[in-house]
Amino acid sequence: MSGLLDDLLEFSRLNRQFEPSETDLGKLLLQVKSNLKYQLEKSGGRIIADDLPVLPVNPQQFSQPFQNLISNSLKFCRDQAPVIHFEYLEQEDEHQFFVRDNGIGIPEEFRDKIFVLYQRLHNRTEYKGSGIGLTICRKVIQNHGGIIWLEPPTGQGTTIGFSIPKEKVRILKMQLQEA
Repeated sequence: MSGLLDDLLEFSRLNRQFEPSETDLGKLLLQVKSNLKYQLEKSGGRIIADDLPVLPVNPQQFSQPFQNLISNSLKFCRDQAPVIHFEYLEQEDEHQFFVRDNGIGIPEEFRDKIFVLYQRLHNRTEYKGSGIGLTICRKVIQNHGGIIWLEPPTGQGTTIGFSIPKEKVRILKMQLQEA
């Protein structure tokens, strides 16, 4: 119950004032890896990451999708060591990120459910958690003007994608310069 209340508090904080700063997402990922060091070592997991950009984001909020997606990859793994790949693509009109793993995957029929508050695909005895982690990811990405989605299955594992429009990045940079 305590964990559920903590998660709800975290979710409610996402509605507070949004204060971006120029953030090196590569360094942010290193900080998240450090936070999850025990889980990574215990699972034998490793993270492979493309060079990530510097963007005007709220670093406290933006670390949540990184942390939640890595945690899920570590939790929902197969009998092999988890491998998590952070991929970054700069498109003409947006910054795209993909977090790919070699875990158990998410069946297609749950595509629309996974980002909904308290929607769990497994019972609590099978996998611990409150069912709020991906909802937090969605809220943070939306706070940054972006969208998040589940990529169609291509074999084993899961790929979650999210994007931040360059127009939103431009507006946030202008706000930072005015402050």
